[in-house]
Amino acid sequence: FIDTELLKDEALKCLTDSVTGVPDHVVDNVMKFVSERTYWCISRQRSWGLPVPVFYDSNSDEEILEPETFDYIHGKILHFGSDWWWNDNLEELLPSSLREHLGVSDRPIVRGNDILDIWLDSGCSWLSVVPSK
Repeated sequence: FIDTELLKDEALKCLTDSVTGVPDHVVDNVMKFVSERTYWCISRQRSWGLPVPVFYDSNSDEEILEPETFDYIHGKILHFGSDWWWNDNLEELLPSSLREHLGVSDRPIVRGNDILDIWLDSGCSWLSVVPSK
């Protein structure tokens, strides 16, 4: 879950200024959700979908979230698709050179298994099938 209070004002502004819904009332519905919900579930525990690219120390369950890991994973997913996260081994997901750079090379690390909420997933998955202009 995320606490939407930090994002609420900006999200509502973006919805008002930049989003067009089809049909029109869709944006109003989303604005109502955003304005009335304090917490939003960003993950579903299912075995497929768009992954939340996070690693964990398997001893402490501490998250390993760094811009470098996101940049690396982003590049790989652009090249191989989101199934790369599920299908590749941990050394490819977080290579030893990146582990050393982050100072976590001596920690036991596992990939996260959570995925983005289906609403977000379905809202952005069309980007991977519609040709860019």
